[in-house]
Amino acid sequence: MGLSSLPSPSEGMLCVILVNTALSVSIFKGIVYSVLHIIGIHLSPSSAAAASSENQT
Repeated sequence: MGLSSLPSPSEGMLCVILVNTALSVSIFKGIVYSVLHIIGIHLSPSSAAAASSENQT
């Protein structure tokens, strides 16, 4: 039909894959933090970054 304003199917699929990957990583991170919290290891994103930088020096 000649609609050049619509993205090609491959471009649309790339967006779907990127969004699904980001959501999967976010969900996995939430699960890991929940399990660590249940076990008794309390980490916040800022303290985890500070601890890893202290361990490297």
